[in-house]
Amino acid sequence: MAHLSQAVLEQKLSDAANVVTVGAIYIHYKDPTHTYSVIAFGIWEQDESVAVIYKALYGEQLTFIRPLSSWIQSVAVGEKSVPRFRLATDTEYN
Repeated sequence: MAHLSQAVLEQKLSDAANVVTVGAIYIHYKDPTHTYSVIAFGIWEQDESVAVIYKALYGEQLTFIRPLSSWIQSVAVGEKSVPRFRLATDTEYN
């Protein structure tokens, strides 16, 4: 596979920053007590897609990596479609 240019990769990272905020706190749809801080974006080496690097703010505070496409997906909960991760409000986190 031919690698994308530096400029294209930088644009992909910039585009990601328009959708997910580095430093912000997000809540996972399965458990509102499971909050995560977005640390950074990275390039998934295998296919040069953007990945979100994030840290759990509970338990052992593990660091995870998830493709941006998965991070921003909506999931079905009952008959509703909800974001997999949503930005926490100040009252939810503080």
